[in-house]
Amino acid sequence: MDIISKIKLIAQGTLTLNIEDIKLISDSLEGYRLELCRDADTIRELNQKISCLENKNKAQDFELEEVQLAAVSKDGLSIQFIKNPSEDIQLAAVKKYAYAIQYIKNPSEAVQLAAVNQNGYTIQHIKNPSEELKLIAVNQNGYSIQHIKNPSKDVQLAAISESPTAIQFIVNPSEEVKLAAVNQNGLSIAHISNPSEELQLAAVNENVYAIEYIKNPSEAVKLAANRQINPQSKEYIKNPSEAVKLAANKHTNSQQKESTMTKDETEEKNLAAVKEEGYAIKHIKNPSEAVQLAAVKEDGDSIEHIENPSEEVQLAAVSGNGYAIRFIKNPSEELQLAAVSKNGYAIQYINNPSEAVKLAAVKQDGRTIQFIDNPSEAVKLAAK
Repeated sequence: MDIISKIKLIAQGTLTLNIEDIKLISDSLEGYRLELCRDADTIRELNQKISCLENKNKAQDFELEEVQLAAVSKDGLSIQFIKNPSEDIQLAAVKKYAYAIQYIKNPSEAVQLAAVNQNGYTIQHIKNPSEELKLIAVNQNGYSIQHIKNPSKDVQLAAISESPTAIQFIVNPSEEVKLAAVNQNGLSIAHISNPSEELQLAAVNENVYAIEYIKNPSEAVKLAANRQINPQSKEYIKNPSEAVKLAANKHTNSQQKESTMTKDETEEKNLAAVKEEGYAIKHIKNPSEAVQLAAVKEDGDSIEHIENPSEEVQLAAVSGNGYAIRFIKNPSEELQLAAVSKNGYAIQYINNPSEAVKLAAVKQDGRTIQFIDNPSEAVKLAAK
């Protein structure tokens, strides 16, 4: 039996590893390193068996840097089986899979940087991260601010810049931070308690539909909403004043004039509206397929407001926003695959996903395995 076959049988548990084997393998290992490196799983199993032997000094012969490197390059999480990995091994592990940092004790600044550069959420596994790390994390993913204790104003603003709705994870944000959020995305006002009039005005000026999330808007805010291009915002205003009614009537008169527009002119107007704000399709009666497609391409979630969308429209919606599948009844497997390929977490909205859909989800993001009941071995392997 050749040495490589013997090593693999030992790793699989078919043969028992003893001291003589270690000496034999150690003496012969030099010429087989490259072949061994191609099978990281074998090395990991073998290292585990070796570590159980009483003769630890001889077992250390197998703790070869290049073998460890091969293992973590194939599966970053395998670093949890390596004692005292070097910084090079740590870097290779987190570059393969950022979350491998959770198995590294006292990672260096370089290792921490490599992890958060790849995935901002990994900052949750770093003790006392520096300000630089926090900024890198939220610049990579604004939502990672939820894992940062007492973020500075600079970190908060950076998170808002990357994702305005991340303000929901900031405790007692300043007026400056709130304003930065609504200036970038008016709908983020939904996550702000008791917004000032200045914030309300900024929100509706950025997105007229923000008024839907404002309780008791002031007269000035109501008027600002009605001055926007989409007059439908008036349906969200309770007890409008005479001034607001007058503004609405002006829009109504304008719409009546528009009723004389040709079919092509109306189509052009509708397309312009949904390209600017997909949500506007909610206010278009019997939108054409072209308008529907334009709407879901601008915002996949706008499919919620489309009655009986075609398969093509559904596919366009989930291709841009995997989560949009939650608004689709009985989606086909093709749609499910498109959704989880865009965002693996969309699988949580799919009833009884097929094996192919499960595999696609965990390949997109291994952490989505938490939403899969009784995953197969193939799915577990793909999730690593």
